Amino acid sequence: MVYSSAAKFPTLAETTIAFQVYDTRSELPSIKLDGYIGSGSPANITEDHHLPWVKRYVNWIQFMHKNHHPDTDTPVKGRVFGICFTHQATAYALDGTVAYNPSRQWELGLRKVNVLQEKDFMIPRPSNQTDKESSPLPVVSLAAFHTQQVTSPPEAADHLGTSLSCPFEVLFYHHPENEYGHILTFQTHPEKLTKEEINKRM
Repeated sequence: MVYSSAAKFPTLAETTIAFQVYDTRSELPSIKLDGYIGSGSPANITEDHHLPWVKRYVNWIQFMHKNHHPDTDTPVKGRVFGICFTHQATAYALDGTVAYNPSRQWELGLRKVNVLQEKDFMIPRPSNQTDKESSPLPVVSLAAFHTQQVTSPPEAADHLGTSLSCPFEVLFYHHPENEYGHILTFQTHPEKLTKEEINKRM
């Protein structure tokens, strides 16, 4: 788990971003930070949900979801970006379901993910593709490395991305009372995975 000290920035060149790493098996981050990145894990949510650290992590996700709002006197201001295990743990924490891949094998390698909805935080389309009715939503290639996936998303989640092997690739969660989006999760990995890391996890 890492956090960013700068949640909003005009350009990366003009902003200093500080990160701090937390091992959530022993420590959870403060709720007062500007932003969070929840990583993958060798654990899986269906078999390891009883472990004390997984229970604490699930409770933390539930708290972050329920208590987030940037414009009122609530304790949580920072948004959350979740990858792989955190994608699954967030769905599990908010009453979705998670299961093994249909093949019960590792999903490994690049795969094409279809974007289903456009959101304000996404990179704008080129000026010659601003007609949403005539221009299809993009398809992006992302790195998969998982044995489990979300099979039914929570009610609070908007479905933003899908692929042939993983229907619920990208989910965007809004606050239960005001529709403010504050948790974005991906099944795939945006970070670089080395051959050594892959061999160690498998």
